[in-house]
Amino acid sequence: MPPPLTTTWSAVLGLGIGLLYAAGATATARIALHRKPRQFVLIILCGTLMRMVVALAVLAVLVSTVQLDIVALSGAFLLTFLVSLAAEILHMLRLKGHT
Repeated sequence: MPPPLTTTWSAVLGLGIGLLYAAGATATARIALHRKPRQFVLIILCGTLMRMVVALAVLAVLVSTVQLDIVALSGAFLLTFLVSLAAEILHMLRLKGHT
């Protein structure tokens, strides 16, 4: 097994995975934005499910194969996820004219 990663590198890895998740959310929103309401909801929900499954699978593989600081990794991912989710919601509300 490779040597353990430091807390900093574990946090950077969690941040990177979170940023990739956010990029996927942005791409999904752009695809869904100009669709009919029913298609919009379906694209957003399916995209969210696919992103979450992939992100959790990547995190599970990393945790089981690399010695990481799990608190730093999951904390950085969760923080990035929550910030990007809030930004995505605000962006969608502005585009739809609710704010």
